[in-house]
Amino acid sequence: MSDEAAQNEDPGKAIALKVLYGVFFLSGMSALLYQLAWQRLLFLTYGTNSEAITAIVAAFMLGLGVGSLIGGVVSEKYPEKLIPIFAGIELAIGLFGAISVPLIIGVGQATAGISALAAGAIAFGVVCIPTMLMGATLPVLVTHIVGEDHEVGEAVGDLYHFNTLGSASVCILAAMFIFRFGGLYGAVGLGVVFNFIVAGVTYLKFRGRK
Repeated sequence: MSDEAAQNEDPGKAIALKVLYGVFFLSGMSALLYQLAWQRLLFLTYGTNSEAITAIVAAFMLGLGVGSLIGGVVSEKYPEKLIPIFAGIELAIGLFGAISVPLIIGVGQATAGISALAAGAIAFGVVCIPTMLMGATLPVLVTHIVGEDHEVGEAVGDLYHFNTLGSASVCILAAMFIFRFGGLYGAVGLGVVFNFIVAGVTYLKFRGRK
């Protein structure tokens, strides 16, 4: 955004934009906590050989990619409901997170000993819904911000910056403190709390707006 545009920007819109950056920072933290925890659980079941690792990581990336495409379609179809959609997505991710550890453990116990290819398919089946939801958040928020008179390149860059910064920050915290003192359940539980905060703050701050 140019200096002149920044000076002329509605203060209310500027504050709202900062709120969105903040919640997307937390969203990035929760997503990375889930990824680290869920991958650990899947590796415990299907092994840490190169084939299993590749299949499991590919399952996460596929879910995020498909979710991004779906998010773009939804954004075009419901441009007036983007904030409630984003809040609902974050709430749904948190609800899945709350049941994810026993679910993944149960699926792992039922399918232990299968091939790497089958492990990848099972992993995708387990994480496809939450990872698709995670992937959908960026296009939804980008479309909302662009609708508030911002450039698409700027919106994508800024949102991706804060989301990635949140992910990077929680990587350090997870290695030093979260997994050490809270374990898998603690890490996932923290992710759930972040999702609920994001959903609640977003809905309360932007209700009545598109």
